[in-house]
Amino acid sequence: MIRGFLKEHAGEAFSSEQVAEQVHLSRITIRRYMNYLLEAGEITSFVDYQTGGRPSIKYVSGSRLL
Repeated sequence: MIRGFLKEHAGEAFSSEQVAEQVHLSRITIRRYMNYLLEAGEITSFVDYQTGGRPSIKYVSGSRLL
């Protein structure tokens, strides 16, 4: 489900909370899977300081996703 969502939105940046809302899974599950995808080199991440509050980690998928 997560890979499918990221594949459909390749190149777009999402927080784990945004992905969780779209695929209807918990934020913790999303965060753990995103960390797995980061370690596998399938996605990248960056810290977004423009949130107006606590910085947010954004994840970006590339064209390598299955």
